[in-house]
Amino acid sequence: MMLRRLYVLGLPLLLMFLSGVVLGCYFETNDDLTIIALLRGTTAAAPVTDLHLYFHGYAALWSRLYAAAPYQPWYAYTLYGLLYLAAVLMVAVLRRLLQAHTERWWGLVFIVLIWG
Repeated sequence: MMLRRLYVLGLPLLLMFLSGVVLGCYFETNDDLTIIALLRGTTAAAPVTDLHLYFHGYAALWSRLYAAAPYQPWYAYTLYGLLYLAAVLMVAVLRRLLQAHTERWWGLVFIVLIWG
């Protein structure tokens, strides 16, 4: 049971960490920097708390967090947290699907190849 949790929770964390060390951590699109500037209030008169087209209520939370600690990358923490959650779910589903058809090590190789 503990080994399965370590596999499902630790493998995505390890893969994300290694990807960040080897490739670096970047935003996917150019509008992410604009969104952060709006949330911080650097490109507007005050921090924008209503970005309902993008985030449906999270902008108010992020603008408060940026007001409290402006040099923390709150938006990036959220995006990488969501990426980690998606990776954990992917590993859990693939592990269950591959468990009946392959050995544990071949499943690990397959998941690492998919991540790559």
